[in-house]
Amino acid sequence: MAMVVNEDSQWEEAVEIDGLTLYDIHRQPRKQIANDERIKRSVRSINSELTCPVCLGVLHSTMIVMECLHRFCSECIQKCLRVGRKECPSCRIHVPSRRSLRYDTNFDAVIGKIYPNLDEYEENEEKMISDFNKARNLNNAFTQSCRQGMQNQLQHRRKKARPLEDARSGSNAAAAQAKAKRRGADAEPAPASKRHHGEESKNLVNFCLKKHPTEEHVEELERQYLRTAADLKIVHMKKYLQLKMKTPTNNQTLHFEIVIVNGEKAIILDDQLTLKDVCQHFWDGKSDVILHFRTVRFVSR
Repeated sequence: MAMVVNEDSQWEEAVEIDGLTLYDIHRQPRKQIANDERIKRSVRSINSELTCPVCLGVLHSTMIVMECLHRFCSECIQKCLRVGRKECPSCRIHVPSRRSLRYDTNFDAVIGKIYPNLDEYEENEEKMISDFNKARNLNNAFTQSCRQGMQNQLQHRRKKARPLEDARSGSNAAAAQAKAKRRGADAEPAPASKRHHGEESKNLVNFCLKKHPTEEHVEELERQYLRTAADLKIVHMKKYLQLKMKTPTNNQTLHFEIVIVNGEKAIILDDQLTLKDVCQHFWDGKSDVILHFRTVRFVSR
């Protein structure tokens, strides 16, 4: 029998019956389950079907992508479409907008049957992870690095505040003269160079770029505290790390990923995100913006 491309399967195979593939013809039918027969499976074996690929937790308010039928937490998938690219995080298929999402209440009911006390289960999971991290000293390194960064930032602010205090301690005559000058400056338009410098300073972002606590292949940057444009993308930051870091051998190229800690979750930042996007969505406005880098793989040149 001649081998041709079957239009139904798009594979080169023999066509025995029109409209059917070889798989459809020769597959074994599934055994019908009687009403009184039950099949037991452990929760661990089906846990991957109940886990969100973004947050790696049990699905909450499940939403399904109509283009590919993948399931995610409603908060996770909406944030991915709002912050990242317009694509499914699992299969990268294009998702036009949030109109392509639908709530899956039936799947939420299944999860409710399997995990009747979901909040208690998640608390136990978080406690186990916290105890494991403390035993491995993973949290200690991160806490110390954050504390050191906050102390360095505080010292830097104090150094900036000292010249202002010295200027305020001048005589009343000097203060009056400065006030008069300020009034004159207000009456006159500011020079274009000063206005341009002020606009540039508003578009700059201060952040700290540190080595991830689990990273073992590269060392820390000599200069961890950086200041750059707010429209700088994560992909540019990775190229900066490739230039600064020394490879184990000269014929290898390092590939990095940038991670930020949001609450208790570590989020891998997309290449097309800018520092402005990171500050808007992941910065609490109180502490410093701290980013961590780690190596993903080595590629021979």
